[in-house]
Amino acid sequence: MCGATPLKTLKTNHFYGRRVGRTIRNSSKTALSKLLPAVRMDQKLLDFAHSGQKKISLKDEFSSIHNSSMTDCETNGCSPSKIILEIGFGYGELLLHHLSYDKHSAVVGIDLFENGIANFLKKLNTEDFTRTRIFKANALDVIENLKHEELDEIIIMFPDPWPKKKQQKRRIITDRFLVSCANLLHSGGRLIMASDCMDYLFNCLKLMEQSGAFKWMDGAKLSAISDHKQTSHPRSTIIINGYELIISEWPSWLPITKYAKRALDFGKSIGYTRWEKRIISS
Repeated sequence: MCGATPLKTLKTNHFYGRRVGRTIRNSSKTALSKLLPAVRMDQKLLDFAHSGQKKISLKDEFSSIHNSSMTDCETNGCSPSKIILEIGFGYGELLLHHLSYDKHSAVVGIDLFENGIANFLKKLNTEDFTRTRIFKANALDVIENLKHEELDEIIIMFPDPWPKKKQQKRRIITDRFLVSCANLLHSGGRLIMASDCMDYLFNCLKLMEQSGAFKWMDGAKLSAISDHKQTSHPRSTIIINGYELIISEWPSWLPITKYAKRALDFGKSIGYTRWEKRIISS
């Protein structure tokens, strides 16, 4: 159970991140063996490949669960009001926050880091298992095999920046990644990203602007130096490649994760940015 599922029947992408920390406690091993099977979804990638089906519908997955577990659908609703996907969910702080904040939402996490998955599972309330799904797999393998336009929100917090120039091809946020995200979100759906590497944040903002699929909502943004106008919003500014990278204060609606706290303790700047998928008129 501790090993990642090899998706041998699918065209897979190389994974560069870590799968396990230095040590994994017995309680975490128990969580992975006893709790993870109840919410694990990556085996379905194989099942769909074997059956010839092309895309997994998360909406159908949660609707079927709600239909079978709720006795009064008219009162409680038979499908979640919102589906939120977090890519690389770390120790699960944001997923737990969403489950607590909105009792009618469903969350999906993608990660291969076993220590974080186990930590999340140990803190997950029993009643929230039906609203939770985890893919213990490479994120690119997952998002390319999900049904389009079913997600309300995609979150990717502090992805590995791979700061060395020869490593930057490993960065997850690329043109291809943003196309996949735009496909998965319905019109008006939101993409939220954060980083403590300002060069990476700058590159992500450039890619977002160039994609044309999203419009900026709030958080970090780019401004040509000559076009800069003073505003009253609290922020800091960094000059990169002829642009001002404008960093807003961390918002109250986005919890500070363990990683974000550590970055701040080391004196790093952290920035978030939130974008909305453009509504395509018919």
